[in-house]
Amino acid sequence: MSKYLKSLIPPPHTSDKHAEIIKTERLVWLDWARAFAVASIVFCHCTENTFNMSPEWVQSVPHWQGFMRDLLFTAGRLGVPVFLFLSGCLLLSRHPCRTFDDVLSFYGKKWFPLLRCWLFWTAIYAVINGLGTQEAWNTFGRQLCLILYPPYSHCWYMPMIIGTYLAIPLLSMLIETGGRSLFYLLLAFSCFASLSKGIEHQQFFATLLDMSFIGDQYVTYILLGYFACLVAPRISRWQAKFLAVAALLLCLMLARQYYAWHLAGMNVGLWYTDWRLIACTFVLFLSFRLFDSCKVRLVTVLSKGAFAIYLMHNPVLQALKGAGLLLFSEPWLNDFLLFACTFSLSVLLFLVLSKVPVIARYLFLMK
Repeated sequence: MSKYLKSLIPPPHTSDKHAEIIKTERLVWLDWARAFAVASIVFCHCTENTFNMSPEWVQSVPHWQGFMRDLLFTAGRLGVPVFLFLSGCLLLSRHPCRTFDDVLSFYGKKWFPLLRCWLFWTAIYAVINGLGTQEAWNTFGRQLCLILYPPYSHCWYMPMIIGTYLAIPLLSMLIETGGRSLFYLLLAFSCFASLSKGIEHQQFFATLLDMSFIGDQYVTYILLGYFACLVAPRISRWQAKFLAVAALLLCLMLARQYYAWHLAGMNVGLWYTDWRLIACTFVLFLSFRLFDSCKVRLVTVLSKGAFAIYLMHNPVLQALKGAGLLLFSEPWLNDFLLFACTFSLSVLLFLVLSKVPVIARYLFLMK
């Protein structure tokens, strides 16, 4: 077992160039994973805007409606972990850092453009929501300083990933110079920290150790993403099918668990600290290997536009909701209708705006 694990980690990259970017062919299964992730995130926010998310609502409706709400919401929660796995998979494998100059180069090529892009979008969101009062300008200033989130539910992610990007080149340096043993040690400690954190009211087990220095669950996602990148080439088609079925069952079990808690009146929300969600999404991420030979143009377009769709979808969603798009009495029908319209319009906006080079480069981070 030890020899197998060691074989998964390649030797440190040898190059005299700083922050060498390893160019490889486009991996189709990662396109599928990215397209799924952005669709899942949009669906999550549509679910939040069409269903009553309180536990009291679950207790007042038939069981199938309550379970459907939690199942749809759980499906929407799968997107962010997949994005984080992608970050670990691509950044740690294709942007190795071995020297301090490599780290600075990573910050210049990856971190600073991401920060600049987010500040631009913070300004765009502020304009959309109005800057007609002094209070609005004060709020905007705090948002630019990363003290306050813009008023959209997806905006928590960007400050988190910007902060995580600060740690990625340091993790890469440890992996490149420390070798496979140090990587597995980091992965083990990170998983232990995430597992012990549990969820709001229940822990798998408690620990008195302070392991916040390794970034808790978000670094766990990054390291597991890199591990998945190393393991994925060894996964056969039948193994990918098995993983897909396992991911579906784990998702159903996760939704069933939260439905039971909500039915009991417990106000517990599914968040990315839950070790069950980490396990479910890791299995799901590996299962996308099933599509490695299934190249579809639409999936490639969605993959390339995933970041742009993510940034634009919430203003589009709120505009459609404000225009009275919720036409049905059943919330699940409104959920699917709102998702279809929001996602389609966001993709259309991406296709149009990405034709403008300045927008594509600075607002969508397209090369």
